Amino acid sequence: LGSDVELLAAACRAVESCDHVKDQRQAQICMEALAVHLEELNLPAISAFCSLGKFQPKMLLANESVETTAEMMTRMCEIARKNPEADFGIFRDIMIAAGRLGVQPSEEMQHFLAVKISDGISEIRAVRELLQIADAAQRQGCVDYCVMHDVAREAVKLIEKMEIGQLSHLMGIFARQEVYDGEFLERARERLLCLLAIREKVGMSGPQMLSLMTVVSRLNTSLDPEQEVLNLLCMRAKELIPTFSEINITQLLLAVQKRRPVVGEAIHELMDSVMSRDISAWSPCSAATTFCALSKLSHFSEELAVT
Repeated sequence: LGSDVELLAAACRAVESCDHVKDQRQAQICMEALAVHLEELNLPAISAFCSLGKFQPKMLLANESVETTAEMMTRMCEIARKNPEADFGIFRDIMIAAGRLGVQPSEEMQHFLAVKISDGISEIRAVRELLQIADAAQRQGCVDYCVMHDVAREAVKLIEKMEIGQLSHLMGIFARQEVYDGEFLERARERLLCLLAIREKVGMSGPQMLSLMTVVSRLNTSLDPEQEVLNLLCMRAKELIPTFSEINITQLLLAVQKRRPVVGEAIHELMDSVMSRDISAWSPCSAATTFCALSKLSHFSEELAVT
């Protein structure tokens, strides 16, 4: 295969293709070996290094070339920056890998990566890739809001390809970073209404339901001014109540309460479903939280008070 760097890059690709948790150690070994040859790295080797970020290995860098993973990412970014053949793909890989490894290049390189991502983001055609960039962007020490709004713009183009879990994840990132892009939120609301209205299309697990309910409540009227999404979510959540733990139910009620909704039929039915559970068997904390949430939602009942 040629040089040591090429051999190590090939090893990285081999480990990546295995895609097993047990390969985290092999990923760490390959990445640390590449770090020793830092000054010899070419673009394919950098891309191979970044591809192993998905294993999130705990790297133990300590050699004459580089001392920390953050320094390694900075140096790789500098190498790519000086290479005239470097394209959007390599800078995307570096940014995503840095986020997955929980480290950040220098502030100068973070800014440089943000500019490169903004310049090339229109090349993205896959929802998964866009979500990876959004996730990496929010993990930067210096969050670049131009990148966030660029992600929102591209998300509008891909919105019809997004499933509920992907949409929930992206909206959660925007909510945490307080990015309120009007066009994206309008299209996201339309997409959610479409997906939630088709029962067989929903297929959400309990954790996914809780995550989406929390995001919808946090975005409040900026996403759901007429409360249509919340009402449909309550209808779907009602079906999952029998499978929810007491902790899940209290989290769900607190999310609904945070929205300060107009209590209509959908929310009443959700509360009825909650009260069908044996709350007397719950812990005092969960029972008290549920009682307070129901009371604030104007759905207090003597039946609940007795239990």
